[in-house]
Amino acid sequence: MDYYAKIISNRTVDSEPSLVLRFPTSQYLFNVGEGTQRIFQETHTSTKHIEGVFLTGLSTEEAGGLSGE
Repeated sequence: MDYYAKIISNRTVDSEPSLVLRFPTSQYLFNVGEGTQRIFQETHTSTKHIEGVFLTGLSTEEAGGLSGE
């Protein structure tokens, strides 16, 4: 089974790192900090096959970008 992990964003003052774990037919997103949607567009990363979102916490650092996704 082929898979890979892609770091979408690094830790910043107001955001935890975001990571995409991609498999051939699906992908999973870990942490959705502020600006995640913009970063997806800038890095040309598709959100088409995201099947699940996992958060390491419920603060704005980990979940602040959920409303924009």
